[in-house]
Amino acid sequence: MKIKRLDKEVIYKIRAGEVVEDPASCVKELIENSLDAKAKKIHIYVEDGGKRLIEVKDNGEGMDRDDLSLCVEPFTTSKINKAEDLKKVLSLGFRGEALSAIGKVSRLKIKSSSNSEFEGYEIFVVAGEKKHLKPCAHPKGTTVIVKDLFFSIPARRKFLKSSHQELRKIIEVVTRYALSNPEIEFILKTEKEEIFNLPEVKKFEDRIIQIFGEDYYKELIKIEESRKKFSFTVFVSKPEFLKENTTKIFFVNRRPFFDSTFSRAFSNIYTERTKSPDIFLFLFLSPEEIDVNIHPQKLQVKFNERLGFPWRIQRIIQTKIKEESITPKKVILLKTLKGEERESEIKQLEFGEMGSAGREEKIPVYEDLWQLENTYIIVKFEKGLLVIDQHTAHEKIIYEKIKKEKNFKTKFLSFPFLIKLKPDEFHTLKEVFKTLEETGFQIRILKQREIQIEGIPEFVKKLTKDNFMEIIESLRKERRLDPENVYKEIACKSAIQKGEMLTKEEMTNLIFDLFSLDDPFFCPHGRPVMIQITAEDLDRRFGR
Repeated sequence: MKIKRLDKEVIYKIRAGEVVEDPASCVKELIENSLDAKAKKIHIYVEDGGKRLIEVKDNGEGMDRDDLSLCVEPFTTSKINKAEDLKKVLSLGFRGEALSAIGKVSRLKIKSSSNSEFEGYEIFVVAGEKKHLKPCAHPKGTTVIVKDLFFSIPARRKFLKSSHQELRKIIEVVTRYALSNPEIEFILKTEKEEIFNLPEVKKFEDRIIQIFGEDYYKELIKIEESRKKFSFTVFVSKPEFLKENTTKIFFVNRRPFFDSTFSRAFSNIYTERTKSPDIFLFLFLSPEEIDVNIHPQKLQVKFNERLGFPWRIQRIIQTKIKEESITPKKVILLKTLKGEERESEIKQLEFGEMGSAGREEKIPVYEDLWQLENTYIIVKFEKGLLVIDQHTAHEKIIYEKIKKEKNFKTKFLSFPFLIKLKPDEFHTLKEVFKTLEETGFQIRILKQREIQIEGIPEFVKKLTKDNFMEIIESLRKERRLDPENVYKEIACKSAIQKGEMLTKEEMTNLIFDLFSLDDPFFCPHGRPVMIQITAEDLDRRFGR
């Protein structure tokens, strides 16, 4: 088979498929054109999930007759003039492909006027062929009507999803551009309903409230930061509102972008765990620091490596969260527990012991707390109630203690116990042997995979043969046998367990030491240590 040059018509249809993938990508391109035209109102109407009809109307600058005729030609744009301009793109669109691509695969009608006299022009394009260009009455701005998307490429049309699924993707697109442009009015309607009616507002948080609701916004922390080369505003879930399925939306200079590294970095803001926060990041920096010309649909961007993104932003957010969320809540709890109007030096609990042993200052017993089912500690404080899991709380305290001090004294057993290990268990033990010794275990290796436990860490109240085997078995299943994973398993098996009864003094000291930590909200395995119930939560549950 000989190589041949493709016909221009085939080339244009291939290019169109790269730019216009589905109705949502078509809506995206048209919204970007409206925003670049400085529109203050963008109204979108779709039928059949955008497959039958997409109409985007704006009150932007509009186009005259010559521009209208040229805009449906490939690679025609008002955004850039020369190759160097690609290094500092300020507009959302810049390639001049969108309208041409849409025109190749649909019945496209554009009405536009660049004046306020209702004097405009209309162009009609079918599968890339101009059918007419004529005067029409139209207010200043542009209306783009796209009918029968992909009718000229039946093979492509049959791969579109159901109307419901295509509409859902359109809603996601409109949501993103509405979030990053709160000062612009967005309306989204279908043949059946009005989905969005978002009047212009001043701030990002106002738009978040419009779309997601005020109750949802209360679950977020707002963080703002300004540095020499960049600035950002971010909204991130409070630590008590993490979940498995999260919303993470990133913008740079108001342009939405997708980046798996950013998603991974911000999933770990509260350290590694199974649940993560919702994130809305609005990042601003010089256009020369980013490359937006790396994806056919401009969905991805590349940052100058010297900026250190996203990990640099992650660290800033983590520091700010501690200052703005964790620390104030800790201070409230510590004041409540101590019955004082000041926060004094915190002395850690002697791990493995409950009560005030080893403290230089005695913490007064706090009376407004209770134990539920010998598992949960309920604490009353000025913001409502805290429900604390006693096991995960103590596990967190022990874990942080081991991480900080590492080398512990050994408590020798009066009656050492023998354990016969399976081959894979014995291999795991040898891998973590040094770490176990550093934490205070005294283990003698005998013959034929038999070991003798002669001593345990001083902070462990008691350890049975079964407890030790649970540690080894958990580590055997781990992909990594680094010290931190060993610390996690030791802390888990050494902590107070579900079902253990505690006195009010023991509960007071446990909570005090928990809130002495930098981040008391999650155990080492990522499970929540506590949940907060406010008076507002109760009012909402009771319908007040």
